[in-house]
Amino acid sequence: MRVNVLGPLVVETGGRSVTVAGAKQQALVALLALDAGRGVTAERLIDDLWGDGGPADVANALHHQVSRLRRTLGPARILHRGPAYELVVVPDDVDALRFERLLGEGRAHLRAGNAAEAAAVLRAAEALWRGAPLAGIDADRARAEAARFDRLHVGLLEDRLAADLRLGRYDEVAVEAASLAAAHPERERLWTHLIEADYRAGRQAAALAAARRARAALAEGHGLDPGPELRELEAAILRQDPALEPPGPAGPIATRPATAGPPAGNVPVPLTSYVGRDGQPEAVRTQLGGCRLLTLTGPGGCGKTRLALEAARTASTDFPDGTWVVELASVADPAAVADAVSAVLSAGRAGRVSAAADVGPATAGAGLVEYLRDRRALLLLDNCEHLLPGLAAWVDVLLAAAAGVHVLATSREPLGIPGEAQWPVPPLGLPPAGTDDPLVLAGADAVALFTDRAHRAGGLEAIEDALPVVAEICRRLDGLPLAIELAAARTKALPVGYIAGELGDRFGLLISTSRTVPERQRTLRAAVDWSYALLGTDERALFEAMSVFEGGASLEAVLAVADHLAPPHRVRDLVAGLVDKSLVIARADDGAGPRYELLETLRDYGRERLAESGGLEAARAAHRCWVRAFVDEAEAGLLSRDHRIWHRRLEREYGNVRAAVTTAIAAGAWADALGVAGALWWFWASTDRHAEARAWLGTALAGPGAVEPAIRFRALTTFCYLAGQLHDVDVAIAAGEEALAGALAAGDGKDFATAWARQSLGLTLEVAGRHEEAAAMLGEARILLAADGQDWRVAGNELVTAVRGLAVGDLDLVDASSRAALARAEAIGYDPFVSWAQLMRATVAECRGDVPAARTSAAAAVAAAHDVDTPHHLSLARAQASRIALLDGDLRAAVADARGAVEAAEVGGSSWLAALGRARLAAALRASGDGPGAEEQRRRVRSWAADPARGHAPHLFVVLGGDPATQI
Repeated sequence: MRVNVLGPLVVETGGRSVTVAGAKQQALVALLALDAGRGVTAERLIDDLWGDGGPADVANALHHQVSRLRRTLGPARILHRGPAYELVVVPDDVDALRFERLLGEGRAHLRAGNAAEAAAVLRAAEALWRGAPLAGIDADRARAEAARFDRLHVGLLEDRLAADLRLGRYDEVAVEAASLAAAHPERERLWTHLIEADYRAGRQAAALAAARRARAALAEGHGLDPGPELRELEAAILRQDPALEPPGPAGPIATRPATAGPPAGNVPVPLTSYVGRDGQPEAVRTQLGGCRLLTLTGPGGCGKTRLALEAARTASTDFPDGTWVVELASVADPAAVADAVSAVLSAGRAGRVSAAADVGPATAGAGLVEYLRDRRALLLLDNCEHLLPGLAAWVDVLLAAAAGVHVLATSREPLGIPGEAQWPVPPLGLPPAGTDDPLVLAGADAVALFTDRAHRAGGLEAIEDALPVVAEICRRLDGLPLAIELAAARTKALPVGYIAGELGDRFGLLISTSRTVPERQRTLRAAVDWSYALLGTDERALFEAMSVFEGGASLEAVLAVADHLAPPHRVRDLVAGLVDKSLVIARADDGAGPRYELLETLRDYGRERLAESGGLEAARAAHRCWVRAFVDEAEAGLLSRDHRIWHRRLEREYGNVRAAVTTAIAAGAWADALGVAGALWWFWASTDRHAEARAWLGTALAGPGAVEPAIRFRALTTFCYLAGQLHDVDVAIAAGEEALAGALAAGDGKDFATAWARQSLGLTLEVAGRHEEAAAMLGEARILLAADGQDWRVAGNELVTAVRGLAVGDLDLVDASSRAALARAEAIGYDPFVSWAQLMRATVAECRGDVPAARTSAAAAVAAAHDVDTPHHLSLARAQASRIALLDGDLRAAVADARGAVEAAEVGGSSWLAALGRARLAAALRASGDGPGAEEQRRRVRSWAADPARGHAPHLFVVLGGDPATQI
């Protein structure tokens, strides 16, 4: 995991940006990151986050924030050790801490007289700076740390300029120091750097003029006299002290005198602006200073070449013998690489360089190697992947013989030479999902690139008015610069909304009309074709097979789907090869092993190839086979003490579950659709995905053709529950009766299928208001489930019985059933049922007038819900806790819990629960005297209630929480 705070907060885990929602969450992760490797006491965090203005139960508020952050980052990322919390992150993966470390190292090099090393290390630190540190973090400590880092940043710039002065970069220092001194006129050291740079560059008059400006700035703006260093420097200039004469070579960058005029080389001047990847060209330059071979890797169209060119242009002054770009895409034979390099150098230098290309790979280009032996030059070898491994052998020989030559390569896979450093080039940054803030959208690199290129193309509409659609286009195109530029170019003739709607045919849509771009960059398809053509037969087959996954896959899943291609050890090697070739992304998965993903563009390409060969449906069938086995195992795992692990695994694989069901329905593979959707009764219930699952099962159950009876009856049982919770009771009861009749006909009436069909039908009869029939059905189900040792399902039965008691006003039944459910849930360690049972206990106590007991049970429900990775549980629990706190006269707690209910509902995407939370918040604000705030919440509830698309909440939620529309 990486946490970047030197600018707006950015959190990455597994190479992917993670959205941390809410100001308190952002402040919490930033503050914990600044103490990476050390614990931060709860008392200190509370003081940092709330000061003197926190909620009444501020310790619970902190616990809530930590729990939410754990859900975002992963439960193992935040440890609770005694009184302290600790973010599990390597200090060097926090940019602020890495910045401080590099600053210290750079200053140590500077004190030791190692100017080149100091400059390189300080530039690496400088590249981490993205803007105002801890921007937007609202905490006193964050503001103090931001001010400290601002001071450190200016100090770093002063130190780096000092190193550059020692390296003879006088003109560069003079320009930069002048700008910095204007921004920080009180910093005397910046003035001394400017004055010294001008003098050493032979501009004595300019140096003395700068000294006069320094005196004036210090005196007029700050009432200061020049310090001894500035006074002595001015005196030394006036007496033309020999000590100020430019020194000789100062280190590895100045091993040969630079030629007059601009740096040698052939780096082209770009016709378009460089958008995004702020600081990366400078960071690549710094990395080049510490290695001889640096390879930029990444998929086709990710921007490797443009980043390499920008980095080469930035580094050109470091190489007095030139920075030379060698385009290798048109070179077909590795033996011809030396000729290509020779031709580039010959075009820029007098005389012919002999490539001696008629010899073997070990000695090819001997004349060129000899020419470069004593020179300090940078070779940018662009598009190397198709020339491996021959190219690698030649580069190895070159670097061994020519100590002053550095190579910057772009390739879709590493060259594989000892000492090679790799720089993965990821897609451009995307805005967080779900945001519609124009500033956030416009600030994302991918959206900024689209906007810039659309303006250049003379688009039909104002792009700034369509930023949400632009952001969706950029997401669908994976943030790939080539694809984004091709899409932006189409805005000249097509509205962005149309472009977004046609991305299903992205390979036909994204075509360039430019006459000068290389053939492989004229279409998105050509860019992917280039990579695909370099794969071996087995690699192509695996790449295509992996394209059927949605949201990535574990190695176990890949092995299952590809078991017909090769033995497991061979498949593992092929996966590693596809990762090396930048066609598959490997991500760490929070302790669950690696996860392998294809960008959407590459997935579409792989599926097209499968369709062309007639293998798409077979690949999808293999995928569904794995998903069916997985969900059967997962449903059992959800009813075990490992339920949190299995819940996270199902959430992680939900894209694959959805793909399996939808492709099964499209193919008429009804057994697969019913087998997957019918197995996940518990998951649909615990994650409030009732509507989507009901739609799938409704379609599949209506499909023609015979399905194995056991599969159909299980699916009918699940459908009965889902449709009933969504108040489609007639359809639900019909499905439940069919499931029960089928189970009775197939078994002895005492089997699990019969018991579970009775439970589902009993719950639906209760929703329909047929209370006596529901009681009988649930009672029979409970006896059968208890006899079968189904403790989890018996606890569920007891909760449903408690709900029935609430519906008919039988508090004694609610009391007894919720007590039994709570005892069983605690015994089996199932927090969701603990939370539900405590909510029932709170309701009983409230109805009996025992408000203190109701608050105790409500607090226990909230605490249990905190440990469940389902935000709708937490939202309902906090909504109920708010109502009870209001009854108790604790207005601060009522407001805090209601706000927490709204936040959790929004995280879970439930408009019904958000409306319930807002109704409770309106009541708490009104009681607190905040009339306008209360009215705003009521207005939002009324707006929700008037929306015909608002849908229904599950029956259990309505029984406990009531109708939000009637509570305002």
